[in-house]
Amino acid sequence: SLHSQPLLPGSGIPAGPVAQGLKEALVETLTGILCPVQAVRAAAEEQVKVLEVTEGE
Repeated sequence: SLHSQPLLPGSGIPAGPVAQGLKEALVETLTGILCPVQAVRAAAEEQVKVLEVTEGE
């Protein structure tokens, strides 16, 4: 199965707790952006900005 891979696709870094947490945050954020509820979508768009800052570190 795809989920047995210890590496994140395309990254070559181990999928540890931090990577797993980021993956979950990304999924939640993307789901929120697709939400028809304006407040949820706006909050998700703010979260994207936070994640963009986090990504470069």
